[in-house]
Amino acid sequence: MNAEKRVKEALKREFGQDFQRKVLRVGRTMDGSPAYKEFDAVSSDSKIVAMVKDYSAQNEVGNQTRHARVIRDLYYLCLAQVDQRFMYLSREFLEWFGQQKDASVSHNVKIRIVPSMF
Repeated sequence: MNAEKRVKEALKREFGQDFQRKVLRVGRTMDGSPAYKEFDAVSSDSKIVAMVKDYSAQNEVGNQTRHARVIRDLYYLCLAQVDQRFMYLSREFLEWFGQQKDASVSHNVKIRIVPSMF
């Protein structure tokens, strides 16, 4: 079972609702039109959203690209008009990410480890 599916199953057990990939509005573009982002897991009532990054931390050059993606998605999580926001990272990547000077996380996003196989 892949990481995204494991996260959705864990969220379903915790919150008692299904989670699916879904596009949500995240503000506006430079020309004023609505901007949208697809999230990995959105609750059926659209009040809970999560992103899943199951990255390794073995390649320093690759990590910088992954780091940028995580920072970008943390920003999108902050823009989503929802009650709860989660970023799921692999344990290995979270340990690496936590040591980075610019690994800033908003107070309204909870960081969790991708669940292992059940």
